[in-house]
Amino acid sequence: METPVIIAIITAAGSAVVAVISLISARNASKMNGKTSLQLETLKFELEQKRTVNAYKFALTEKQIISVDKFISRIQELKDVLHHAIVTGIDMHSSKIFIGHVKACSDDIAAIYSKESTNLNKQLVRCTHDVKGLVFELNMYVEKVVQGKYVNLDDQQKEYFLSARSKLTELQQLLRDERYKLDENNIG
Repeated sequence: METPVIIAIITAAGSAVVAVISLISARNASKMNGKTSLQLETLKFELEQKRTVNAYKFALTEKQIISVDKFISRIQELKDVLHHAIVTGIDMHSSKIFIGHVKACSDDIAAIYSKESTNLNKQLVRCTHDVKGLVFELNMYVEKVVQGKYVNLDDQQKEYFLSARSKLTELQQLLRDERYKLDENNIG
């Protein structure tokens, strides 16, 4: 065989080997791209799921914070009304206002609890339930003692109001502590 033919055969064989190697490399790269694409899509899906869960948690925490703020606000209003009654007494005119304020706070707290307790965590449900019970009991006591007339509060009645106010302060502080925890969890 002649030298140019041998060179042509060797060149053709070399080209065939290079082509086979290129084909195998391209196929491996294609498989790797497919795996990489699949991994990338999986990561995107997982990230989207985490975003959805975090958005839900954030929204729930916001609802809890708003609910707790409502409770804290109404408790403070009730404490102010009790303080005013203890300090200034209750006359004929203010007795109706006093009963009205206590009843309004009681009704509002019961409504807030009824409407929003499903959004609260276990500790908040327990605390807000205690608030609701105490305010309901206080409302019943006020209606029984005051009854729309002049009342010169005796020491026992003042002590009851002071005790109720003190318990409300404790519960209010528990709610504040829980609210701060919610804020920390929502930010962090």
